[in-house]
Amino acid sequence: MTATPTAPPHGPPGSAGALIPPPGRPARQGLSDRLLYRWGVPAGVVGSLVAFPFVAFHPHLPPGNAQGVLETVRDFGPWLVLHLGLIVVLMLILLALAAFSRSIRSDERTSGIATLALVIATFGTLFAILGQGVDGVGLKVATDVWEGSAADDKHIAVLMGAGVMGVATGIFLMVLFFYFGATSLAYGVAFAVSREYPGWLAALALLGGTLGLAGALLTYFDDFSDPVYYGLFIPSAVILLLWVFAGSLLLRRRELRHPHQAA
Repeated sequence: MTATPTAPPHGPPGSAGALIPPPGRPARQGLSDRLLYRWGVPAGVVGSLVAFPFVAFHPHLPPGNAQGVLETVRDFGPWLVLHLGLIVVLMLILLALAAFSRSIRSDERTSGIATLALVIATFGTLFAILGQGVDGVGLKVATDVWEGSAADDKHIAVLMGAGVMGVATGIFLMVLFFYFGATSLAYGVAFAVSREYPGWLAALALLGGTLGLAGALLTYFDDFSDPVYYGLFIPSAVILLLWVFAGSLLLRRRELRHPHQAA
């Protein structure tokens, strides 16, 4: 009489049996990591590449000139489409940032820094999506009201547009601080202390974050002027897209083309 083989123990959480996965099935955590990388890598590549033309073609709104802003929105045909596209880009890049954070596992300290970076990035993304709504939809509604107003009432519509501009500027200040500033700085630190990403990528993220944070501070104490827009915001945005693109390619090579083998 032969003995019937017994299945490996699978006890409740915390027991020794809970540490043994079912035969022929990979560990759940490893599977979720790889799935996140499979989604995060193409999201980072596509999101960063698609964002470049959106940033390049977005018209610069004249600061402190409500009627000039309304005229710019009126004359730019794909205003709503561009801002809808930016919302999609923001969600794609957030997925890539989540993959970056998960991939940093040198030790408990570096993993904690990477998790904190993702929390900051989530706040920044929420502000950025809200900003696209106010900037894209809010200013478009204000422009339509201004265009449809009688000549004697247009000054009221311009004042309404100025109010929307004030809200948009306040939200964009948070975007500069949390997204282009703090997010890039946090990931720069996470990359720098990790073994998974090279030092040059950390330096690139830190440079972009410094420019973004400087843009936020100057906007707070002065205004979102042309020098801030062209000298700080645009460079910080381009640098963020570059390090997201490069980080996605590095993550693909390390985790998808040559994945870690399960023990």
